Amino acid sequence: MKRVMSNVAANLEQVTRRIHAAARRAGRDPRGITLVAVTKTHPLQTVIEAYQAGLRHFGENRAAEGNAKIEGFAGWLQTSLRAEPAQWHFIGHLQSRQAAQVIGGQYTLVHSVDSLKLAQRINRLAERDTLPPVNILLQCNVSGEATKSGFALERWPQEPAQLNEFLQAVVQIQSLKKLNIQGLMTMAPWFDNPEDARPVFQR
Repeated sequence: MKRVMSNVAANLEQVTRRIHAAARRAGRDPRGITLVAVTKTHPLQTVIEAYQAGLRHFGENRAAEGNAKIEGFAGWLQTSLRAEPAQWHFIGHLQSRQAAQVIGGQYTLVHSVDSLKLAQRINRLAERDTLPPVNILLQCNVSGEATKSGFALERWPQEPAQLNEFLQAVVQIQSLKKLNIQGLMTMAPWFDNPEDARPVFQR
């Protein structure tokens, strides 16, 4: 009997082929690339379908919605007797007053720590509640767009003081015992031609 592939599985297969092709062109091992499926606004059933198709990393940008989905998925995982857990990423703008909602260990990585103040807030909360260290990415605004958050780095090639200010913040964040910096995150402006976004990431 011919196997009928769901839309989620078919889309995943197509995206995976494109990732592998791009990795070959760049001389990279595709096994070193992590695909994070953004599941915000999608129902739990879609997440389950994606997991069954082979995805393991999922991204949410709203703490309340994401936490509810994580809890529901954990229940399904337990009843389905699956051994391999999903890895959840928080990818949305994180306000200081919402920080407590994303540091309980449910997220593998918080992608959007955009200020020293927010980093210090997360650290204080984690220390207060004796939580494990939180893995984070530092969000940088290299495009200068007012609509994007992040450490300001749009002028650092011309203004070394801007880079120095960022590096001083990094040193302070590195000293926080409840935070583990895993890297940097940035977003390019929207372009009709994706090639036009490359200079933003090259900064």
